[in-house]
Amino acid sequence: MFQKTFDYHLVLANNPTPIKIDSGGRFGVTYQVEGEKPGTRVFHASVYVAKKNGTVEIKTREKDQGMTVELLAVDGNVELEPEKVKLYREADVLKPMTGMEKVTAAAKFAGFAVAMTTGIVGMIV
Repeated sequence: MFQKTFDYHLVLANNPTPIKIDSGGRFGVTYQVEGEKPGTRVFHASVYVAKKNGTVEIKTREKDQGMTVELLAVDGNVELEPEKVKLYREADVLKPMTGMEKVTAAAKFAGFAVAMTTGIVGMIV
């Protein structure tokens, strides 16, 4: 059993994909991927920090093949600059769960299953 240390979203060109970012939220935009086999890929990403809640808009620039990242917030839009550039090795990001993490995940699922069953039985009776 593996756990992810981050969520990822595939964003396609010319296909708006709103992704909500909370204030203080860190996110990365991958600009290059090495490898094809899941679990062995390396992602080159620019890391950003959102100073307020909003939605991120990414636009590519044809002239220099770069991109702009803008945080769309209620009180105004802000162009974000990368905090740093980082490599994410998928083998490091997808890490095996410890025994305690497996037990905790199983307990959460069991609690959910019992709650759902109790709710369904309550509706039938």
